[in-house]
Amino acid sequence: MSRKMTRDKLNSNAIITKTHSGCIKMFLIVLPFIIIGSNAMEPFVVGGNRAAIEYFAHSVFLSIRDYQGSYICGSSILNQKVLLSAAHCFETCISPGNIFAFVGNAHKSRGRKYQVSNFKIHENYDSNEVKNDIGLAILRVSLTLGASAKRVSIIPHPPAIKLGKVAGWGLIDETGGVRSSWLHSSTQRLWTLNKCREILPGIPNGCLCAGDTSEQSYASEGDSGSALVINGYIQVGLVSFKRPDTSRGLVVYTNVSHFYHWIRMNTRNLYCRERFG
Repeated sequence: MSRKMTRDKLNSNAIITKTHSGCIKMFLIVLPFIIIGSNAMEPFVVGGNRAAIEYFAHSVFLSIRDYQGSYICGSSILNQKVLLSAAHCFETCISPGNIFAFVGNAHKSRGRKYQVSNFKIHENYDSNEVKNDIGLAILRVSLTLGASAKRVSIIPHPPAIKLGKVAGWGLIDETGGVRSSWLHSSTQRLWTLNKCREILPGIPNGCLCAGDTSEQSYASEGDSGSALVINGYIQVGLVSFKRPDTSRGLVVYTNVSHFYHWIRMNTRNLYCRERFG
């Protein structure tokens, strides 16, 4: 029986797992983001550096509340109304009105605050195998773009570049459970899917890996949904999961270029539904 832990609970020492009825139950264990089968899988930037928001102006902090408490995720700006994140950030039957986005500041709660009015997760999202882990959120009010709030670029065929950067507000020290209110970033080496499967067998299509088996710096708990970018603004991935029992430093990202057409179609649909009802 596979089970899954999601996100970074702010006010709880619990992890949550889904039952067959679709409800969730709580286990009093302190662990990060995703577990599948016997292999622990979790999402977060450990060993990274404090980052100025101007260098990662696409980064948005998400504060999400469900009936069990609050948790955090990352996201990126697609346009003035729509954010891109991971499906598992939105899967617990939460009300859109309980999701708030903080934009334009490296401190997680000092940015401009926007309420989410609706969200969409991939219709074929599989929480057990973590397939199609991608989602969109639309803001109730359009955000203002500027030096500290910029859109990412998503293209169907990004250039083959070996290094990317990820930034987020997750754990900065997994061993000590140290968190920071400030944005941290890390440079990541991009792996091909085939190369990644040599270390992490069974990684689904629509994913890519980035990180380093030396485990010096990598995404961690609370970084779910955060963007992996190349050339500063081209988003190639978003933080999905990892298997810390195999490699803490190698993180599996949703390959956003693989979902280019889905993103384009559903961004338009969300926007039109919001505007025209």
